[in-house]
Amino acid sequence: MSVTQRRESAPLHVVHVIDSLAPGGAEVSLTTLAPALVHRGVRLDVVALKATPGLQPALGDAGVVVTELSGSRRTWWRQLQVLLRERHPALVHTTLFEADLAGRIGARLSHVPVVSTLANESYGTAHRAEYGSRPLRLLAAQFSDAATARFTVRLHAISCQVADVMAQRLLYPRDRIDVILRGRDPDILGRRTLDRRRRVRERLGVLADEPLLLVLARQERQKGLDLLIDALPRVLAQVPKARLFIAGRTGNETASLRAQVARVDQAGRVDFLGVRSDTSDLLCAADAFVLPSRREGLGSSVLEAMALECPIVVSDLPAVREMVDDALAVLVPPEDPDALAAAVLHTLSSRHQSRERANAARRRFLDRFTVDRIADQTVCFYERCIAASHT
Repeated sequence: MSVTQRRESAPLHVVHVIDSLAPGGAEVSLTTLAPALVHRGVRLDVVALKATPGLQPALGDAGVVVTELSGSRRTWWRQLQVLLRERHPALVHTTLFEADLAGRIGARLSHVPVVSTLANESYGTAHRAEYGSRPLRLLAAQFSDAATARFTVRLHAISCQVADVMAQRLLYPRDRIDVILRGRDPDILGRRTLDRRRRVRERLGVLADEPLLLVLARQERQKGLDLLIDALPRVLAQVPKARLFIAGRTGNETASLRAQVARVDQAGRVDFLGVRSDTSDLLCAADAFVLPSRREGLGSSVLEAMALECPIVVSDLPAVREMVDDALAVLVPPEDPDALAAAVLHTLSSRHQSRERANAARRRFLDRFTVDRIADQTVCFYERCIAASHT
């Protein structure tokens, strides 16, 4: 069905369940996609399990009905069951672990077809390391995830890497997992211009001769921020005026990261910015975007850097290579602070090459990762899932 036909027919009603609307990769991706889905004739309700301030206003402005649940985890599935029976959607879409479990059970009991997004690689060696002394808890999570995944019509993965890995770990048929990558809206992000760069740097208190490194990531071990802080002294030894801005919400690693910065950053070159609503401006001000992750489902912030022609230094991970290659970014072996420092220094010193890679990255973004392209694929995915649920 075309977009025009969808608008002229009854709206496709989807209830999207997510853990919360605090800004993060999955939450921002949903908020970015929502207006494009509504424009294509989708009636979209978003249900957040936790009432955490964040992206609610942007969803409301897009015409999305936002509902936040109350009570404990034990009651979420029951609240969803009641809500779904009241609203009668054609499809339930869940994203993130707690929403997956509660949403799948609630949809199953309400006889509504359900799909889930696989947003990351879970239950592997790296994930187990993050759980530390809680291996039984992780095993129970994997069992619950795999058991309730049986309730879904199909799954959606944000990269081929995630689809391939999670099909094995959830014992789920790979041919029932559709891959649709993330997207961003180039009109909302705007363009990188010299004037925008100057204005943002002035607002941030960054001098013209201070190279600015930017990270957009939550403060969790997965994101490898400790590796970048470890690499920082080697960068400052050659570029003493460099500054590092870390933007993103706090997490399990916040205390240790701040302690690490206190040990290595004697010149006060590191700033923790917290959650920001101006990440596109930050990217325009930056001389390099750095993402030293240990693992990634995709790395959506890379898309924003691509769109805004910010030179990229990123861990060489399979999912990341579905967005960029060596012609578009400097790819670094994970868990290697020395290589990371060398990559950052190369990016800062080889400005012509960095600019060429950044320009090529924007062209790739416009060709493959605009929100309009992703919205078209998502609507087709919804229609396939609804059709499959009726067979």
